[in-house]
Amino acid sequence: MKASYKFLTCLLLAVCTSVVAVQAQSPDPWDDGDSADVPLDGGLSLLLAAGIGYGASKYHDRKKQSTQKEVDNK
Repeated sequence: MKASYKFLTCLLLAVCTSVVAVQAQSPDPWDDGDSADVPLDGGLSLLLAAGIGYGASKYHDRKKQSTQKEVDNK
């Protein structure tokens, strides 16, 4: 019980101190509005390729496992 109070106290302290330190930035007065704010070029394509590779690996493992079960049942 003491451990949970200690954890909650530390969590509350961390949240309170982080909220005080966070401040929003003022808008840029020279922003023309045409520029892209978030670059979605290299990182997104790498994540997509990694996801496809991971999915293909899992599909291959599952197919291999089902083939092994069929061989074991015969």
